[in-house]
Amino acid sequence: MNNPDQDLCYTVTALVAAPARTAFDYLADGEKVGDWALGALAAKRVGDSDLFVS
Repeated sequence: MNNPDQDLCYTVTALVAAPARTAFDYLADGEKVGDWALGALAAKRVGDSDLFVS
């Protein structure tokens, strides 16, 4: 049984008219993750690594 009071995540789906490569590059850019990922509004790169924290 699905109990909405116990949901563990919030999801949203949107249709985007963009080439797959453009969409992938945008979503894979750690500096832009705050534009689309809840809880990552202040993501910052750690040094010169590919690690981001918020």
